[in-house]
Amino acid sequence: MFLYTEQWEDAEEYASKSIASNAFSLVTPYSSFYTGRLSQESIFEVVYTTVDASTYWRSWLSTEDGGNQTYVPEASLITDLRDPEKGGTRKAVLKESTAQPGLYTVQLYGKKDGTSSLFVLRIAEQYLIRAEARAKKATPDLEGAAGDIRAVQSRAEVSSLFTATPSTTQSDVLLAIENERRLELAFEGHRFTDLVRTGRVADVLGGYNPLLRESYQWVFPIPASSVEKDPGLEQNPGF
Repeated sequence: MFLYTEQWEDAEEYASKSIASNAFSLVTPYSSFYTGRLSQESIFEVVYTTVDASTYWRSWLSTEDGGNQTYVPEASLITDLRDPEKGGTRKAVLKESTAQPGLYTVQLYGKKDGTSSLFVLRIAEQYLIRAEARAKKATPDLEGAAGDIRAVQSRAEVSSLFTATPSTTQSDVLLAIENERRLELAFEGHRFTDLVRTGRVADVLGGYNPLLRESYQWVFPIPASSVEKDPGLEQNPGF
């Protein structure tokens, strides 16, 4: 909440409490937080069982693995996850098709018995929340932010760790955090809202989709039926 409301001091404080807690830690290897269940990585995890199973896996796995692959990883994300200098061991979240080389599927929700969890809050994100808070607070702590980025990268065995030098700017650090969230939290539903809250949708996605170049396009319209029923309700701008 504090991240979205830009309460940076509070975001740093509460992220630090989670990081300092003995209840949570970054687990290794990277894939163990999703191949297992309720690891120390997990703060808030939606757990499924064979009795109460999820069918989400079908949308992520290929036909050769029994899925229908409704969702396909974006090409540049695949490239970056497989790059040792960026993705490190996070490439494990991808699986290349044996029948169609070059086609990749996502293993994060890949348990075919339907027991893959959904991850709402992980300790890795708390490091990145704290990094952003440290970089954006009234008196920025760029070295502290860089240290949080490195903690996440080190767990993933990234070969080129981010460091802050005397010439490193706040913008440099914020871009590194944005990129790290894209890789660390890939397929967990954060990317678009991250770009919306930082005002970066047009810069990052506008070239791919012209319908995302204006800020009003980053939110949904209020249903017309709701507006008609409540005269005091104003439609979102642009709709």
